[in-house]
Amino acid sequence: MRKLLLGIAILLIPFSLKAVNETGTSPGVDPCKSANPVPGCPRIVIPPRLLNPVRPDYPTHGRRKQGLVRIGTTITSDGELKDIQALSGDDELKQMALAAVRQWHYRPSSVNEAPVAVHHEIAISFTKKDGVLLGADDAGADLAMEPPEDWYQLLRTQALQRVGGNVKPPRTLSVRDPEYSRLAKRNHYEGICVLSLIVSENGQPKDIWVFRALGEGLDENAIAAVRRWTFQPATRNGQPVPVMINVEVQFRLY
Repeated sequence: MRKLLLGIAILLIPFSLKAVNETGTSPGVDPCKSANPVPGCPRIVIPPRLLNPVRPDYPTHGRRKQGLVRIGTTITSDGELKDIQALSGDDELKQMALAAVRQWHYRPSSVNEAPVAVHHEIAISFTKKDGVLLGADDAGADLAMEPPEDWYQLLRTQALQRVGGNVKPPRTLSVRDPEYSRLAKRNHYEGICVLSLIVSENGQPKDIWVFRALGEGLDENAIAAVRRWTFQPATRNGQPVPVMINVEVQFRLY
């Protein structure tokens, strides 16, 4: 049996990334398209995305081990990894995981299109039946992990609203649970993915993308389910308006 927990939050406030070494705005550059946009500018954060998922090898001797290895690192504004450190896991599996991760390269995180360095945690699962799983870093090539290009301009012109002040949040009217993927269920894989989307003035979800990935097919299943939700739309001064929100979906097996 599975349990699905839901939550709605304003985009980029509860789920912002931990940026490091951000720089200021250069002269002649749009002050909104910066890692440190000036007050009043919309702020869109796009998370990093692994471009070359090199999978760790298993140790070549003895019985195949199982276990989870966690690695902490900083992804630079060029997408390189630095300060790579194994945080937990079996010693032998940690060495195999580190050897693979040192070959990884990311599309860097960005704030309003400006690349930024961020802290990042990697979770690698060594399994007996399904090989090595890369969790949130194993996003499918077709998985949407950034908003449509027009979001920024819509926010800047206030054609798209954010919740707060006189803009009241939408409320869910009908909710469909996402399915657990076979791979995730077989390996008792649990966690939270965060989807970002627009709720239109008619209460329909649109332009759904993954702000915080979970991996192992669960993000795709969450998107498929949320597309079928309906909302009571957000309002501004009592009138329906389109808004940008986050939806948090927690997958848990009992």
